[in-house]
Amino acid sequence: MKTDVGPMCEGGKVSVVIPTFNAEKYVHRAISSVVEQEGARFEILLVDNNSTDATFTVLTDWARKHPQLIRVFKQPIQGVSAARNLGLKNATGEFTQFLDADDVLLPGKLERQVRILAEDKALGFIMGASYERFEGDEMKRKTPDQDPWLGLVTGFFGHTNANLYRSDILRSINGQDEKMRTGEDVDMLYRLLKRGFSCQVDETPGSMYIHHSGARLSDENIDVGLEKQIMRDIKVNNFLRSARTDYYEQNKRTYISYMIHKLRMLSTKNLNAAFALHDIFFGEKEKYLLDYDILPWFTALYQVAGFKRIESLRVKMEPMLPMILKKWVKNV
Repeated sequence: MKTDVGPMCEGGKVSVVIPTFNAEKYVHRAISSVVEQEGARFEILLVDNNSTDATFTVLTDWARKHPQLIRVFKQPIQGVSAARNLGLKNATGEFTQFLDADDVLLPGKLERQVRILAEDKALGFIMGASYERFEGDEMKRKTPDQDPWLGLVTGFFGHTNANLYRSDILRSINGQDEKMRTGEDVDMLYRLLKRGFSCQVDETPGSMYIHHSGARLSDENIDVGLEKQIMRDIKVNNFLRSARTDYYEQNKRTYISYMIHKLRMLSTKNLNAAFALHDIFFGEKEKYLLDYDILPWFTALYQVAGFKRIESLRVKMEPMLPMILKKWVKNV
């Protein structure tokens, strides 16, 4: 692949891919956060994904103002993965930055992460820290786990907007899975790690994920999304157990505990689905090595009566309890 190295940034050009769907109210903010980046050379690829509002007009207006910087595309295949992949296909930069249309990059993000990748050619990508902003302007900082494999199951793996990738490694795995409607970013990280690409954590927040009412391209039913998370975690556990046996044995208690934690969450929503996924991973076994720094003391009862019996009892008891105890039983 030809590398486009720009004079302002030693590591080369960044292709910033922004997929959009009915984002006319806030895509200005996302694009501005890129245009205002200093110390890095970049291009912006805006990919509209079947918007029914004035989003496409907004995008073309930006392209007319910055014809050397911005290109606009239409992706008729629905879904954020298809939109991102179209952007990746047309990207000319050495590095790729994905940015959701309702989120923003923070100042200095591109310059800092490009420098890290330029200084260590062995690195395939950066997992970055980020902020989440909730309604009412509540802010929460999220920093990736230093162990990227563990980050896949804990959820601390670097938000899509916070990461930066070498474009060629994304192309080597064919980008994101277009059949997925949620978890596509975690699946992509899993496939990158499985291929042996290394990463580094950037602990300086580089983006802000902004929660708001309304649909995102990657929205999906919570129950279905949780089931898919567990199926992905099963794949991660099985891969590590077979391909990185020593590592997995050293960290087995942690991985098993997070598996049980998510199965408990699913039990509250869909008991039968939780039991089915439990059997896929554990079989008939109901004795576990658990980490009680991750799970509450209540789960020690699984060792006595089994996961299924305890969870069945918990779900049956919940409607009969006062609200304060109902919340406790649900969360313990």
